[in-house]
Amino acid sequence: MVIALICTIIICIILIIYIICIKMQLGGIKSQLDKRREEEASNPVIISIKDKSIEEMTVSLNKTLRQENALRVSQEIKEQEFKNLVTNISHDIRTPLAVMKGYLQLMGRTEIDKTTREYLEICLKHASGMEKIIKQFFEYSYWAGIEEEIPLHKTNITNLVTEVMADFIPVFEENNLKMEFEDTGIYYGMADKELLRRIMQNLLRNSLQHAAGNVKVYINNIDKKPLLEISVQNPVVKEYTIDAKQVFNRFYVGKQERNNSTGLGLSIVKMLVEHMGGEVSAQVEGDIFQINFTIKKF
Repeated sequence: MVIALICTIIICIILIIYIICIKMQLGGIKSQLDKRREEEASNPVIISIKDKSIEEMTVSLNKTLRQENALRVSQEIKEQEFKNLVTNISHDIRTPLAVMKGYLQLMGRTEIDKTTREYLEICLKHASGMEKIIKQFFEYSYWAGIEEEIPLHKTNITNLVTEVMADFIPVFEENNLKMEFEDTGIYYGMADKELLRRIMQNLLRNSLQHAAGNVKVYINNIDKKPLLEISVQNPVVKEYTIDAKQVFNRFYVGKQERNNSTGLGLSIVKMLVEHMGGEVSAQVEGDIFQINFTIKKF
């Protein structure tokens, strides 16, 4: 009886030690995976315990990691090829388009009949629209290829936002729209002025494209966080369906028959915000569409 009891105790001790070793090994695998993810490394997972089940799991895990790494590299290559393609196409089209537009403008200065002038104005309108689209493609490919850190400086956020809004007043009035700025004080943040200006310009252009009413702009001080949140909201027409989860994906334009957007404006906004260390989000409540982005407080 005593011998059986001693054997049972020894077996229990061995099992406990084995379980502890397995738990330690699983913890080690988790640590390696965390380090691999944080450092974007490609080294395989290594184990120290000779256990058949753990070894088989590790072999399968390493195969999966290798496949995932190969897919990631392939995706990065495709992304770079796409960026290069967009840049090259933009360069190739801009020059002949500029020449064509120049000749159309010269024709407009000559003596032509009324019908010809109407046709000429239509051509100029479409040439200008194409020029804007090409500039947007070029801007997207440029910012998508930027990897170095953007230096940020103390910026009067309130003043910069109001300056951009003031520049848009004439075009908003042409579209029978108004802008409302909820001024709750002077806010300073860490930003690149030109990037922040481009962000606000793109957001206001986006509002112009599908707003069914007045556009409202807010600056909010996020409590307990070193962040400022800037929001741009507007009502949208019922026929315009927006998927808030998709709006920052390139080429997403929503569901509307006559939509002249390239779908790159908000993608560019997302890239610029992230270059300044902020985050961007969108939400739809009823007929109100709102975009929020954050920047660091000064």
